[in-house]
Amino acid sequence: MITDAGPLSVLTLSDLAIRAAVELDRRTAGQPSDVCIFDELARALRRTSEPVSNAAAFHFIEPGYFSPFEWLYRHQESRQSGKVEDIQAFIKKTSEALEHVERGDQAGASELQNFCLALHQALIQELTAEGGFVVHNGGQRDSAAEVGFSPA
Repeated sequence: MITDAGPLSVLTLSDLAIRAAVELDRRTAGQPSDVCIFDELARALRRTSEPVSNAAAFHFIEPGYFSPFEWLYRHQESRQSGKVEDIQAFIKKTSEALEHVERGDQAGASELQNFCLALHQALIQELTAEGGFVVHNGGQRDSAAEVGFSPA
């Protein structure tokens, strides 16, 4: 379980996103799913995208999250670019949808699964870009492709 103390790492949010995608897949297939992950991801999204101040004019997204959230907003909302408050509203709407799924509402589950997969991908790309590494498929060895990291 994620606590609200301290900063949330990009890797932790990425892990929550992929776990939620798996549970959404299980749920849409009629299999039992761990619904707690939806609330955890919703809280983590709000924690990384909401203002840390009560001042209405203060808009802030945690460092390291703006690029992935902005990319998701542009691709999922079909917008060219977004202001911080638009991205925050998009993340809040998604958080609320995750909470509805947790309570048993199946509407929008496949869109949420796509969001979770795209979020995971965007966060991993952000991590590899910041670390100066490129994720790549290696050459063939014993007819199985190796996946690894190399300096950018």
